[in-house]
Amino acid sequence: MTEAQADDAQDALDVAKHDAIGKGIIADMYKSRAQKKLDDAEKKRIAEDRMVELLKARVDVNEANERARQSMAFKAHKAHVLHIK
Repeated sequence: MTEAQADDAQDALDVAKHDAIGKGIIADMYKSRAQKKLDDAEKKRIAEDRMVELLKARVDVNEANERARQSMAFKAHKAHVLHIK
């Protein structure tokens, strides 16, 4: 009887050990999935920040070009008016 109880206890210990190993594997899997989601979100945030910087730079270039175009148009108009008079 004592031997059977010892065998049962050993079996229960083995089951608990394997159960713990399985749960550890599953926990690691979920942890790696969660880390991947965090990494992907960070990459997305960095890409969005870069896009905002790029768009701001384009706006600055477009504004500078528009100011130059307006200046040239004003000078051309002024030269034309002065030439006509």
